Amino acid sequence: MKNSVKQFFAIWLCFLSITSFAQDAAYQNSIAVAPPYYRVRYEASATPGELVYPVSFTVWVPPGVKTLRGLIVHQHGCGEGSCKSGQTGAFDLHWQALARKHNCALISPAYEQPDKADCQLWCDPRNGSDATFQRSLSELGSKSGHPEFAEVPWAIWGHSGGGHWAGGMVLLHPERVAAAWLRSGVPALVAVEGKPKPYVIPTAATACTLILATKKASTTANSDSIAISKIMGMDNKTMARLILPETKSFSLPSKASTKMLYIFCMFRFG
Repeated sequence: MKNSVKQFFAIWLCFLSITSFAQDAAYQNSIAVAPPYYRVRYEASATPGELVYPVSFTVWVPPGVKTLRGLIVHQHGCGEGSCKSGQTGAFDLHWQALARKHNCALISPAYEQPDKADCQLWCDPRNGSDATFQRSLSELGSKSGHPEFAEVPWAIWGHSGGGHWAGGMVLLHPERVAAAWLRSGVPALVAVEGKPKPYVIPTAATACTLILATKKASTTANSDSIAISKIMGMDNKTMARLILPETKSFSLPSKASTKMLYIFCMFRFG
């Protein structure tokens, strides 16, 4: 009987180790980095208030740039598939062209959210992803020889959960955000049972350049536009001018996204 129990636990532990390896393999980045690419990765934390998922940050620095003027953040959305796309964001040539145009670096986080796990544990920056992001900037600054990483303004693009994250960063750090594009996702601004605590909107956030990209005919789009209009200090009618025309897909092609981001990067980076 004792031997049977031992065999059972041995098999179970073996199963767990195989399962854990399979989950880790889903996020193994096959693209090696060398200058002008740099990467840092952090393991999940068990400390309350800190990030519960592993995350990597890959950044591209335009060759030859002496001093960076800003940082363009390409933030993926929720779900394992979207999270894995963050592993390639810094290698996108359209986004690199945008960054090079303004002497900015391009950074792409990749949160290793397990399949069907709670996205809010990273896309709400108050749950540790804000602090981890800023920690990465300091370390990437040292690796790349650009210590200004820790001080330059951000132009943030976020889709879905990334839109939640981008909007949250606007509200937490309006002094650092030059512009933000919220694609089909906004931060919590109204108290709803079972949902994240709503943000307090600082006055400084109303000076940020924001754009909301969503399907204008949808109920979600209407509620999102109301939320963003609160941040920008304008009425919903005015806000509607910033909503993109209705599209068949929430996920715009990379080239289209960078063209729109280019327009409002001009406001701050010239």
